[in-house]
Amino acid sequence: MVNMTRLLNSHTESLEYARSTAFGIHDSLEQAARAANSWNQTLKVTSTILDYGLRLSCPIASLFLGNYGLPPSLIRNAALVLGGT
Repeated sequence: MVNMTRLLNSHTESLEYARSTAFGIHDSLEQAARAANSWNQTLKVTSTILDYGLRLSCPIASLFLGNYGLPPSLIRNAALVLGGT
């Protein structure tokens, strides 16, 4: 014979665990949304020529100076640009 009280308690514990996990995920998603909104607001602000210069020069510099910890290679970087990866 199954003890219904024990099953009910076990089910209640499982529901509480699921509830706390869902709230944890919800909090994490709220933090991620706030961070994304902050980045979105930062990128929308247009400031100076220096800002645009950095936005253009950093990706170009990473292509010429190397990426992913590999030594610089213009051929490999050109292949990455042309391949779209």
